[in-house]
Amino acid sequence: MKINYFLLQLVMITMSLNLSCSESAIQSALGLVNANKRIYVGSVSEYNGNPVTGYLIRLTMDGQLDTDFDIGSGLNGEVKVILPVNDGSGDIIVGGNFTQYRGLIAGHIVRIAPTGLKSVQDHFGVGFNNDVEALMFDSNGKLHIGGSFTSYQGNPTVTRYTRVLEDGSVDPGYDVDANDTVYSIAETANGRFYIGGAFTTVEASFCNYVCRILDNGTVDNTFTGVGNGNAFDDNVNDIVIQENNAYFGGRFNQYNIVLNRNGIIKLDTNGNTASSFDIGSSLVANSGFDSSVGVLHLDSSTENLLVGGGMNQYKGTSVAPIVRLLPNGSLDPVFTANVTSTTTGTVFGIAREPLTGELYVAGEIGMFNGEGISATGELLRLDSNGKLIQVIPVKGDPIVAPTIIELP
Repeated sequence: MKINYFLLQLVMITMSLNLSCSESAIQSALGLVNANKRIYVGSVSEYNGNPVTGYLIRLTMDGQLDTDFDIGSGLNGEVKVILPVNDGSGDIIVGGNFTQYRGLIAGHIVRIAPTGLKSVQDHFGVGFNNDVEALMFDSNGKLHIGGSFTSYQGNPTVTRYTRVLEDGSVDPGYDVDANDTVYSIAETANGRFYIGGAFTTVEASFCNYVCRILDNGTVDNTFTGVGNGNAFDDNVNDIVIQENNAYFGGRFNQYNIVLNRNGIIKLDTNGNTASSFDIGSSLVANSGFDSSVGVLHLDSSTENLLVGGGMNQYKGTSVAPIVRLLPNGSLDPVFTANVTSTTTGTVFGIAREPLTGELYVAGEIGMFNGEGISATGELLRLDSNGKLIQVIPVKGDPIVAPTIIELP
């Protein structure tokens, strides 16, 4: 891998000095850098016309099936989330609606080695009694888990959100219960944790669809909307952090009794609406999106925000089910995938390759920029500006959780 990074640095230096460097040379160098990168995809039923067993596959970055990843009988139910374990092992953690992996007990969560075997570092035991929807490692390496479960390893006090230690045990200093499903978890720069979902109370505090938790497991009452029964009026599906500010995407239409905050909002560290991100007037019904937002992805280098879901309009303008928004909330005119009625369907997952900026978009997409695509579930590869590069021949119910990882 040292050679790969050297090649990347050489290309970047050449470009910065405006020296001659052909596009093919750049692509060759980037190809070497990406040689050990793979993309995992969940809830897959078919690849290239052939049935897939076990709901999970691994692909090369150009969409070829990686046959070195052998999962045997795999999972016996749907994948909801995939999380890389960034400890050098190349392992992933998978959560979802399953109870077995390769014929072994895996209660809605499993850690999988790069070979496809169950990792020797899987310490989840019998796991959870219901779906796992969200996974996140915090800055201290502890694993946060959200979902619809009401017990973990037989412990009935673990309710829909928990934090576990490296040995798989529940963190005794972090006991947080929500009254309905947790769909998303995110950590702020100052070590606080947002959870979003379908809940209305957390630890007996009114937290309508969003809550912020301190590192000791108590509800952060300094966050506007906590304790007063306001906040959102419907589900929060995803959360991404920009320093101590946060973007929220979901099925909501209002925030803190302010109407027409449809599907997307940016909040500052105190929970107040960030006026710099303009989704339209609260007095105008078509502000924001016309349908639910399912997934968000923030490009930290540009602060542009990718948004995926079932949308058809944004601030009254026809849009695709994937758009890119500038930091001020306007549509990015460079991103060609923003365009309109020529793209139809629903987006369930977005992964971005950081070196090339290429996007892997999962969902049920019937047409993309006028090109007909099967609506039974597809994985699209786009360039950094949203132009279609490849339709990867993957189908599912639907395809979810595209996740890029670098193998050891």
